[in-house]
Amino acid sequence: MALVFGPENGAVSEGLVYEAAREDHAKRYTHLSVMGFAIQPNARRFVEASVWDHRAGTISTLFEAGERKQIAVKVIDDRGNELLLLNEATRVDHLSWQAGKREDELMVAVTDRGLRFVLSMSRNPYEIRLHCRTKDRDVGLVRLDNHCYHFNPDGTEIHHQPHLHVFREGFDLRWAEPVTWYDLKDPYGTLEHFLKIIEARFPKGIQLALY
Repeated sequence: MALVFGPENGAVSEGLVYEAAREDHAKRYTHLSVMGFAIQPNARRFVEASVWDHRAGTISTLFEAGERKQIAVKVIDDRGNELLLLNEATRVDHLSWQAGKREDELMVAVTDRGLRFVLSMSRNPYEIRLHCRTKDRDVGLVRLDNHCYHFNPDGTEIHHQPHLHVFREGFDLRWAEPVTWYDLKDPYGTLEHFLKIIEARFPKGIQLALY
C-alpha cells in the first residue's frame, strides 16, 4: 500500500494526485491512499475516476508474507515515474509533425474522457521542446527542453545538457533532471521516448514532415 499526504496548510491538488498515481502505477502497489484536510475539485475527479474502482474499498487485499515476515508502508513524495492513465490524441488522422511550427494536441484519458491534457510539441534544427499539461487548469506536468542552464531548488545545476522537468507539489516544474535520449538528429525517437514517459499515444501514428 502507498500513502500520499496533502500539504500542511492547503488542499490536495490535482497535480499531487496525478503524480502519486504515476508512482503507484510504476511501483505496482495494490492500494493508494490520499490523505489531506481538503481536496480540490479537479483532484477529486482523478480520485473518483473509474480507473480507481479496482483500488477502492474498505477491505484490504490479502498477500503472502515475505521471508522477513515484515510489512513496509511507503510515503510517496510528490513526484513519479509513469502515468497511471493511458492518454491518446483525439485527432482522427496521423500526426504530421512539422519543423518550425508549434503543435498543440488534445489528449484524453482512455479510462475517463473527461480527463483532458494538452501536448505541445515544437522542433527545429537546434531544439526540440515537448510539454504535457492539464487542459482545464493549465497545470504543467512534464516538460522537455534543452536550455543551456537550469538551477534546481536544492541548488544543483544542469549545464549544457537536455533535461526533463517533472511536476512536484509546491514547485510546479522547477525541478529537472538530465536526460540522455534527447537527440536533435532523431526528433521522432525523442518524441516516442517522451510519449512513453507520459504513457500517451497517437492512434493513427506519427509522420515527420520533410519541411
